[in-house]
Formats: sequence, C-alpha cells, structure tokens
Amino acid sequence: MNTILKVAAISACMAAPISAKADIYAVVATDHHGEGTEKLGSTLAKLASADLTPNDRVIVLDGTARERIADIAIPSENRFNSAKFRFNYLKKNFRPIATYQAKLETASSVSDANDLLSFYRYFGDTIRAAYPGEPVHMIVFGSAIQHDPRQQGFSMRGAVYPNDGHFTVDGFTSPYGVADRANHYRDVKLHFCVADNNLQSLEYEEHVERAWSLYIAGLGGTLATFTRDTKTCILRFLDKSDPQREFLLNPEEKEPVMIRLLEAKQSRKDDDRPNAKAAQPQKRLAANQGGRFLGTDIPVNTASALNTKGRLKVGVRWDCTCDLDLYVRHKSEERPLYYANKRSKLGSFFKDWRSSTKDALSYEFIEFNEPVNAQDLEIRVNFHSGKVPGGPKGAVRIWLESQDGVWEQDFHMRAESGNRGNSSTRGGHWITIDPLAVLNR
Repeated sequence: MNTILKVAAISACMAAPISAKADIYAVVATDHHGEGTEKLGSTLAKLASADLTPNDRVIVLDGTARERIADIAIPSENRFNSAKFRFNYLKKNFRPIATYQAKLETASSVSDANDLLSFYRYFGDTIRAAYPGEPVHMIVFGSAIQHDPRQQGFSMRGAVYPNDGHFTVDGFTSPYGVADRANHYRDVKLHFCVADNNLQSLEYEEHVERAWSLYIAGLGGTLATFTRDTKTCILRFLDKSDPQREFLLNPEEKEPVMIRLLEAKQSRKDDDRPNAKAAQPQKRLAANQGGRFLGTDIPVNTASALNTKGRLKVGVRWDCTCDLDLYVRHKSEERPLYYANKRSKLGSFFKDWRSSTKDALSYEFIEFNEPVNAQDLEIRVNFHSGKVPGGPKGAVRIWLESQDGVWEQDFHMRAESGNRGNSSTRGGHWITIDPLAVLNR
C-alpha cells in the first residue's frame, strides 16, 4: 500500500495544474473483505496523475463505517506547481489511507452488513452538503447488494430487488424512498465498481443496476457506471464519463414492493399449443431488466465493437402476432441454448413470449454468465407459429458487458406461416445471423 501511495505522489508531480475550476473526487470502499480497500491506492495513484487542479478536493471514505479516511485539499498557491512540494504534500496526505488499510488487515471480525442506503444518506447530508456548488465525482468499490440486518424486509439478498414504487415515496415509507431528498445529489456522478459475486445472473444484475440508477436519479444525481470490470470503472471515473443508458420509472408501479427474481419455468412447445393473442404490455419489457437491452429506447451502436470477448447477451425481438424462437450455440457445446434447453455451463435462456401486438414487442434472450467470444457463437432464429403476410421481421441484438453497448441487425424471413420448429432449412423458416456482422466487425 505504501508503495502505491508513493507512486501516486510521484505521478501527481508530473501533472501540472492548468485550471482553477474545483471538483470533488470521492473514493469510497464499502467492502472490508479486501477487494474494495485494495483498489483505493491504485485509484488514487491514477487520479493523482490525472487532472487534479488547484482547489480540487479528494475525499476518501469508509462506506461501511461512514467516516472519512482522508480529506485532501489541493492548495491554490503557486508553489503547488513545484514537483517537490506536490510530492511531499500528497505523500503526507495519503498517509492515513495506509494506516486505514493496515488497521483492516489486523481486524478480527468483519460486519455482515452492507448498508449502502445509510452511506448514501450520510454522503448527501455531509459531503454533498458541505460543497454544494462543486461537481462531485464518486467511485464506490464494494457489493451492490443492500443489506441492513435491522431491516431484513428491505434486503436485496436472495435475488431480491425493490420495484419502482419505492422510488416514488419518502424515506419514512421506504428506506429506498427519495421523494423527501430530491436535490441531495445534485451534480453528483456515481461510478459503481461492483466487487462481489452475489449477482446470480445478468438478469438480476440489471435489476440491481436499474434500482440503484433510479435511486440516485431520484436524489438528483446520476449513476454513470455500474460494472464488475474494475479497470473500465476506474477509467470511466477518471474520464468523468456520462451514463451510456437511462432507466425510466414505470408509472404503474406505485406501491413499494420487494421482488424476488424467480427462474423462468420450463415451457413446452407442441403442435397443439395455441398461438396466444393476448397482449403483453410494454411495461413488461421495461420491468424485466434482463431484456432491457432489447428496448426500442436503448441506443444502438453503429461503430465497430472494440472487441468480441466477455460476458454478453444475445436477444431477438419482433412485432408481429407470431412466435419466433432464438437458438444460440457456443462451439464448445453440443446443444444450443433455447426454450427446451434453458441451462448450460456457459449461460441461460430467458423469456418465451408467444405473442405480440402493435403496442408491445415479443422477445427472447440468452445470457452468457461466463466470458465467451462472440465469434464462437452460432445464432439462429426460427419462425415457429403464426401467419404473417410477407413474412415476419425482427432484429437480433448483442450486448457486451465489457463495453456496456448494444449492437443490432435486422432480419426478414420469407416464410409466411410457422413450421412448429421443424429442422428443415427449406421454406425460409430459419435464418442464421453472423455475430460479427451484428457487431460491425
């Protein structure tokens, strides 16, 4: 740790201040198991070698204890331009961080709580309130799963998350309530470096991301980053990046409810299955964040993907009263993931909507929880049932976690009626999608 802080101070000496504009940089560790605190030093080293300018302030916080570890004000006087002064000044002010880490390494016990809500309230009442006019850039290392043993009914543990109703009420009605704290995070940009493995699936992870995004937005701030890719998270923090997507409140969810995410039941498709005509409201698409990347309001990348590796999702959506089926097979597996084979060692199949109307989209998607290379995937779509004059149209999308981006390719099938999943490639009931073409590679 001392070496890292020394590097931070040396790096800072190389960055000459060029602007008088003040920014607040908050570096927060909420994880006492090591991951969060280990990242403090490396983040500060990179921050010190970035664009710290006179009157900026770096505040390092223990999110669990809700206390300051260090508070470093960058002097406004000209002598801060001196490399020697900068080095000695930052070395002295970084020293409490090394002491803090040493204290944690010798601690005999670690709290089971992860009370992010209490920390966010503390931050708004103290740090934000103390510097109301300056932009705040906050990076948080730790678990994203809210858990306060005193309020078990609002815990996120066990694949539980709050619905949108929580973000429309005050803090007395729900600990997630923000109606009475609307401006507490004005001009605060949060980058969350998720440092745990408690997000059982990408679908649940997106429910959690959506919840925190709506919560921070309700406070007047912005959740700019939410990722388990620590390197990307730190870079976005240093670049003061804006969010790449936005979540909107569902106005029909007015009552605060904690929802447990259940696995989709195995659906059976056979020849006597009716083609359902009941509408699937658009709100279902918005509420199930696993398929959020398929929403029509999600921006689609037109540039080439920087790489094709990592955790990803593949989805299909369509807007006719028909049933299309998505099949995705990784080259290392014999069977594709689809409605009748929902689980493999690499990923899972989700959703089997069987109808659509002009007001809603039908969709299916597959998520790969293990890193894969998109070029190793075989993507196929089958026109299973229904009648569509001129043939069904739809789109295949790929979401890459490493770039938090969505790519899309439209398709048009020639067949005008479904073939019930018949494997024959004749008749235009099947279409193969090249994943690299989707990613503009």
